[in-house]
Amino acid sequence: MLISVLAAGTIRGAWLDVYEAEPNVPETLRRIENAALLPHRGSATKKMRTAMGMKVVEK
Repeated sequence: MLISVLAAGTIRGAWLDVYEAEPNVPETLRRIENAALLPHRGSATKKMRTAMGMKVVEK
């Protein structure tokens, strides 16, 4: 659905960093000009990565 509304111009654009079937991103979405695709980096802080590592150690 997102690809079709982007292609139709229903919405102007989208910036995405999470994908339904990661790491496989549809070729159509990768080629569409009004979509910016970024790697998933929402947790890329020292504090968050340390907390994630500690959760693994605690288990």
